[in-house]
Amino acid sequence: MEEFLKKHKQPQAFDKAWKEIPCYPGLSVPNKDYCEITQWQGKEMGNLGRYISTVLASEMRNPDHSQYDDFKSAVKWASTLVDFCNGVLVLDISSRHTTTGRS
Repeated sequence: MEEFLKKHKQPQAFDKAWKEIPCYPGLSVPNKDYCEITQWQGKEMGNLGRYISTVLASEMRNPDHSQYDDFKSAVKWASTLVDFCNGVLVLDISSRHTTTGRS
């Protein structure tokens, strides 16, 4: 992700949009720039899932002709990442609640 943002000269704009996510009941606002997070866990991972697609789409909203395919692929990648993370979370939760006893 960082390389993509650097390639298209967007890392500062992306970080700015990431940090400017407004408060909303029930959602936590990121307290670090996207580029400052070196290990995604807990709160950071939750924020990633909630915000990355929206922030990326917002910052990539006006690509020039040469950037269009890259930007479209990046937004699709972000959505796929979120879907994957949500799937892993569901599997983890369901495995905790499944009984393994046999008669």
